[in-house]
Amino acid sequence: MGILKKILGRSGQREGSPGAPEIPGEGTMPQTDTAEDKVIQTLLEDIRSASRQILFGTDDAFTCISDGRFLERAEALPSAIEKMRYQMKDKLQIDEIKKIIPRDLGKSGEIPETIRQAGSRYELLCSNYTCVVDKVCYDYLKIRYPKAQIYCFGHTKPLVFLQDNIVRAVLMPMRK
Repeated sequence: MGILKKILGRSGQREGSPGAPEIPGEGTMPQTDTAEDKVIQTLLEDIRSASRQILFGTDDAFTCISDGRFLERAEALPSAIEKMRYQMKDKLQIDEIKKIIPRDLGKSGEIPETIRQAGSRYELLCSNYTCVVDKVCYDYLKIRYPKAQIYCFGHTKPLVFLQDNIVRAVLMPMRK
């Protein structure tokens, strides 16, 4: 079980269950033109298709979102995601968020030497291991934080997106 799922302990709920948000489906989302809007739409469709539960919370000045695969900390969330925030009954507690964020801001990790796409995944190749991550989540976080440095800690450990000396996101790797 992934560290995010273990800490949050609420993943896997299906649509219609308590706390499951109503995520805009096909045809209900406005047509988008920007690359960021298209990536956000793809993320929301992926969450909806898998009936993932989304949790929101706050950490100091940041609004946080997690679906069990990633945790994002942002000054502001995209409007399509922000709209879901107030539908939620369950919240992401600050102590849960703090357990996920590395104390050293991820700087003890290794920066991937190469990133290559393998179907619906990316392989982040480090000198001693390979981290495999979900393409939809990675693309979303990378478009939101294009200047972020990514740090890996091992093939089963979370990746950290560090931008402006702030942990912007934590992404769980997938099994190979």
